Amino acid sequence: MEKTKGSAYAPHKHRELFWLLGTITLVLLGHFLLFGKQGFVEGGTADINIHDTYLIFPNVDMILLLGVFLFLIVYSVRTVGSAFKNRIASLICMAAIIGFIALLTGIHSIAQSMLFETLATALIYVQLALSVFLVFIGFKTGQHSRK
Repeated sequence: MEKTKGSAYAPHKHRELFWLLGTITLVLLGHFLLFGKQGFVEGGTADINIHDTYLIFPNVDMILLLGVFLFLIVYSVRTVGSAFKNRIASLICMAAIIGFIALLTGIHSIAQSMLFETLATALIYVQLALSVFLVFIGFKTGQHSRK
């Protein structure tokens, strides 16, 4: 098989689809390894014990958090690795950042209500850093799309 300009053996238009499907598979596999078959049961919960506090989260929240986090990691590396020239990867990365900020906002309210002030403050700083990264990705992607 001949090499094409887009990647080793896949045309450029299909490469992003393969990365997207691979990341979704990684999310589902990671969720299965962490929570087992119970992680995919409708209405199931994940129980977390922190000191004398017992937290119960719906499985949907856990798979969303894991999924958005893995998408953020994978597509941040892809976006920076392609020097912001891959517009589709940049858009997926920006969507993952927005989703992660939205999820952290919900976690921040839980942490603040439980008097975990250090955690709540750290989450605010993470959200600010992600917002700056989001603006940077948008700026660099916009520069490359004008050329």
